Amino acid sequence: MTRHPDRLPTPLGVLAADLFLRRVQAQGYRSSNRHVVDYLPAEVGEALFDALIQLTDQPTRIHVPADDGSESPSSMMSLRQDGYDILPYLVDSEGEPGANRGSEGYASYLRDFFAIDADRPRLLVVITTDPIETQKSAQDLSADKALVNLELLLAEVNRREGVPEESALHLVAEVYGDYQPPGCSWSRAVERFERYVDEVAALPPEAQGERLPLLGCFLPDASPGFADGERVQILDGKEQRRRQRGESRLHDNALLREYLDEAFNDPIADPRHLLAELFDDEVGKATEIAEAGAEGLSTLDFGTFAGMDQHQLRRKKNGLVRSSLEITGAAYHRLFGKDNDTLIVVSASGPFTLHFQLERGFNDRKERAQLI
Repeated sequence: MTRHPDRLPTPLGVLAADLFLRRVQAQGYRSSNRHVVDYLPAEVGEALFDALIQLTDQPTRIHVPADDGSESPSSMMSLRQDGYDILPYLVDSEGEPGANRGSEGYASYLRDFFAIDADRPRLLVVITTDPIETQKSAQDLSADKALVNLELLLAEVNRREGVPEESALHLVAEVYGDYQPPGCSWSRAVERFERYVDEVAALPPEAQGERLPLLGCFLPDASPGFADGERVQILDGKEQRRRQRGESRLHDNALLREYLDEAFNDPIADPRHLLAELFDDEVGKATEIAEAGAEGLSTLDFGTFAGMDQHQLRRKKNGLVRSSLEITGAAYHRLFGKDNDTLIVVSASGPFTLHFQLERGFNDRKERAQLI
């Protein structure tokens, strides 16, 4: 594999169209010869349609009967494949209608009449951002399956780059896709991954792991087993399970990066306190990371956490003894929540005093506390 530093990213529509056509071919021709693409974000659906239209190579005559029973012939562009023709149609009620795009109503007409008197089998592909249940109800189960999604597009990048089956980059694609936020731009996500693969595909695993921050959701991990090596689970059990999206070292990396990003972007919590809990006795290291801020995460090697004392990291956190709460000087107070997630609402016209106990002694060298 060779790096192509000056190569432009592959257009999203081209990737989507290649993937779609290959998966349609793998399904084989079916008795239900329609496929409704209503599962893609608008930008992806339109890009897929544009790329399919660029590939069409022949006009195809369509026989649509008029209301009075006469025939109203029309023509669509189609893409000739082995054994059948594909007719792409975009539901676009706001744009200028054309041979292969227009209203949902016309899509319904096509559903019933696009294959009449055809000399070759045809597959109608209707692309829309809104579900068309009247069309989908006529499809078989295989036609209902999404032929294009973000995970498959990222895998398509690896396939086009010639990434070997045993490469860790396949797991990188999977975890990277898992950690894309809802509503993200698929085009930007795919382009970012393609640039990463183009840069690291020919490099050894250590270099691939070191450059993980290029993807935005990982800490660098310059170790040979950065993808499926020794696990690094440093959060307490409950928090770790709540956030876990997979069982690999790379998933642990993305989980911790997400956790630290949230800590640095939280306008209320102080990240120094969170880091002090994680590092326990290594207060200097916690301070160093906190002072570097969110920008410093791109150079904070994941191995920093692999060497930490796991027993200390999983020790029971200190907590509030709720029954010990005493408030003096207030006209009224009320408690909400439970355990450490306790909210105290106080009404007072002047200063008041709050007394409480902790589950164990407070160690001001190892622990941090906040009243918000």
